[in-house]
Amino acid sequence: MGAALPRSRSAAVHFSRAILCERMKPAVFLVLMTTISFGLASTGKGTSPNSKQVFDRSSQALRDGDYAAAERGFQQVLRSDPKNIGALGNLGVVYSRIRRYWRATQAAHEADRRVRDARVAGTR
Repeated sequence: MGAALPRSRSAAVHFSRAILCERMKPAVFLVLMTTISFGLASTGKGTSPNSKQVFDRSSQALRDGDYAAAERGFQQVLRSDPKNIGALGNLGVVYSRIRRYWRATQAAHEADRRVRDARVAGTR
């Protein structure tokens, strides 16, 4: 059988919101991660040319739907440039596309924290 229907109006509202949130997860993560990754490709000024090339190849793999290659590439960029918010954001997009929502959520929170930290550091 399916999930039991809620008995009260407030429970029904909560139930319908939970279902809507579950269905919207991929779209929400995609919008959030795309915004972060396009807005801040990297906070590190010393990004190596090799890191940039790996980032570009990984971005292309993400666009082509080669999520395994994109994941490996963005992880490689983060190993060499841990402050690269774009790589972290795109890694979150990869995770959301392969339905690893917990990891996508972690990447989103970490990217958001890094964006806030970069903004605070910029105002000092």
